[in-house]
Amino acid sequence: GLDDYAALVDKIKAGGDNVLSPQEVYATQRPAEWVPLPTPGENEMVFLYLIPSTGTSTIQIAPYLYDASNTAQMTILLGNMVGDTFVQVDSIVYPSASSGGITSISLSPDDFSSVTSDGQKQAVIWVKVDAPCTGINLFPRTSRATLNVVDIRLNLPYIKQTLDFTGYGSADSAMQKLQFISIEGERKASTPFNLGQGFMHCTGLKAILSLPENIGNLYRAFYNCTSLIAIPELQCSASAVLDFLEACRFCYRLQSFSASQVTKVSSLSYSFHDCRSIRFIRNLDTSQVAIFNGAFWNCFCLEEIPELDTSRATTMYGMCYGARALKKLTTLDMTNVTNVSYITGGTQCLQKVLFDPTNMWTAPLSITMQNMSLPVEAIVDMLSSLPAISSAQTLNISGNAWNSMLTDADKAIATQKGWTLSV
Repeated sequence: GLDDYAALVDKIKAGGDNVLSPQEVYATQRPAEWVPLPTPGENEMVFLYLIPSTGTSTIQIAPYLYDASNTAQMTILLGNMVGDTFVQVDSIVYPSASSGGITSISLSPDDFSSVTSDGQKQAVIWVKVDAPCTGINLFPRTSRATLNVVDIRLNLPYIKQTLDFTGYGSADSAMQKLQFISIEGERKASTPFNLGQGFMHCTGLKAILSLPENIGNLYRAFYNCTSLIAIPELQCSASAVLDFLEACRFCYRLQSFSASQVTKVSSLSYSFHDCRSIRFIRNLDTSQVAIFNGAFWNCFCLEEIPELDTSRATTMYGMCYGARALKKLTTLDMTNVTNVSYITGGTQCLQKVLFDPTNMWTAPLSITMQNMSLPVEAIVDMLSSLPAISSAQTLNISGNAWNSMLTDADKAIATQKGWTLSV
């Protein structure tokens, strides 16, 4: 297994795209003692619930219908798995289930045969709704944190938002015990799929095997998913500009992020903050982004970031702070930027930093780029890429290992453009 965090980081650092897919995480991280899940049909959900060996567990189930004015029959099957075969032990039928109407069921450990090594019974619960369904939500009696659902498969072609089955974005309402989830089936709803706050605070989640297409919102989609290792390539809306604020913040173990096509985002503020294991990020169009604060903060394993369009950027505070493995940062247009403090603090492997020299920078800007390890040739290239400015500003590159090799002529490259150079 890869439970040891240091071993996981070593694997990520092995090179290239050597990262785990969601399917690989599922195969290696899902306990072998857990029973498999059957394949759900359309408008169905199957999940694995671990029940303490004594006492009765109560769970509440609510369907969300595509046409909320209708009712539908909801059938709940309880069963065991014998090999790959579902064996029913009980069924509950609600012929007039309403959209959002909560139904309570009791789970007795005596009804289920498979036992985990820590003494919990494994209940396989199959929920079927005979009408188009946007979600099937689960509730315990107290809080989401005690909902002992560990693996879910959903086939919801009409799904509209993740909140119809995951909760409402607070730690208490999050499904904290959930480790694996798959949202399957070809999507039939025409509106963009809202992934905003979808898995927020799901701290036990390790892999998402599949997600719907036409994603239209990623606001805090995976925020604080501290155990999340892998997500599928996202199929985002081709026309929308997606809210990407804090989308992957505190995803300490996430290894990669990729969209299937170039995806426009409206904010990159703290989007990958503390993604300490992330190896690559692909297909993000930042031409609409103004706020880049902390975007790649403490991305320890990230060697390269996408080519950033910063033409609308107004602030880049700490954008790459702590990105220890980052090798290059080009070509930065800072025409409208007012704050780039600590943009590269602690970026110990940087080999190239280039600005966009084509526009006059009119904002009151001083730049702090301390404690880098740029070769002297790269420092000279960086100074050469600086634009001329109308009022004196400071470029602080103190703490760089090769500063002592700069000649007076090298430093003059910056000072002749109006910059004060602090070494």
